[in-house]
Formats: sequence, structure tokens, C-alpha cells
Amino acid sequence: MPDFDQDQDNDQSQQKPKIRFNNPSIGSFGPSDEASPSDDESAPSEPGLPPQQESPEPPPEQGPAAGGIQSVAGSKKIRAFVKDSRHSEAWLREPNADGSGATHVRTFHSKLSDESLAYMDRVINEWLADHPECEVKFISTTIGMFTGKVKEPALICQVWV
Repeated sequence: MPDFDQDQDNDQSQQKPKIRFNNPSIGSFGPSDEASPSDDESAPSEPGLPPQQESPEPPPEQGPAAGGIQSVAGSKKIRAFVKDSRHSEAWLREPNADGSGATHVRTFHSKLSDESLAYMDRVINEWLADHPECEVKFISTTIGMFTGKVKEPALICQVWV
């Protein structure tokens, strides 16, 4: 009686793999032995797929002024969520510098610690120095609970100009 197992082993060793990829980036690490369509041809890479097209240009990056994400050139890493560090206003009404009523308000807040209060003092003074056209009319302060990851008391200071 013939040995069927040995014949089957010989047939399997002589067969080529049944799965072949046209695109070398799928399932293989090196260039493909098969010829691929040139870049100017719009032939589909596989039957049933639409023709391959060049990828569109990436959208322009948002800069720091747009409040977007700034990325390192040529890389996909996010450098930082950039936000304009100074509070910029586009006021329609001019502030009154003649001692009459307040037209605008600016709110500041900080934690109740020495370092935080010193920082808030510095921020308020910088804001007033950056806006010499503003005359302080009224100030209100309140201590309240700020809700974030944890609830903690905070000083809220509103400067009316």
C-alpha cells in the first residue's frame, strides 16, 4: 500500500503561499517582487477598491495666536497647547478715564495660599500696567469654593474699570 502522507508532504512543500499582497506595506517588511502600477496610473491596488490618489495637502497648522496646537515641523508630536498668555480684549466701548461710571470688568482668582496671592497681585499689577487707559472705579472681592478635581476655597477679585 502506498504511503499517502509522504506524497501530501511533498505536494505542500512545492506549493507557493496562497496569500499575496500587491502593496508592500501590508503584510511584508520589504519591497514586493511583483510589479506595481506606476504613480501616474490610477489603477486600484486591489479589485473593488477606488483608484489611489495622492493624499491632499495637510491643513495649515494653527499658530499660537489662533489658540491651536503647535507642532514640531516634520513631526507628529504635539509640542504644547498654546494659548495667548495675556488676556486680550476687543472692547467696543472706550473706558472712562474721567472718574465716571465703570464700563468694563476683569475677574482674577487664586487659591488661598501665600504664593498664589502673591502671583495674583503680580498678574493684576501687570494687567493694569498694560492698560494705562483704564482707571480703576471699583473692586469687589469674594471667597468661594472653586470646583475642579477637588473643591477648594479661592479668592475671587473683580476689578471694574
